[in-house]
Amino acid sequence: KYAWACSSESCNVVIKRHSRSVDVEKHVCGRCRSKLIEVQANGDPVVPRKKAPQSAYNKFIKEISGEVRKELQMQRGGKVPQPDVMRECARRWNQHQQENANRDS
Repeated sequence: KYAWACSSESCNVVIKRHSRSVDVEKHVCGRCRSKLIEVQANGDPVVPRKKAPQSAYNKFIKEISGEVRKELQMQRGGKVPQPDVMRECARRWNQHQQENANRDS
């Protein structure tokens, strides 16, 4: 699934793993001690993926989740489980969407 190749031209070592467990900053080739370069499992170089922009929902959750957690802690007087926070955030998101739909029409 994941592979790293030795950066030395004289060394043809390829390290394969099921998870991305090799840290190229820490780990080196076991044979020649050269740096490792991540490659695809078939040997082609890895092309870095561009990060997708955050959705409106993700931005909304990021902005209000801390505030919601504080409000729920004050109401309940203690720790609040994450599912309860997300449930309240989802309720507020639906309310926010309905308000925006009413404004647009």
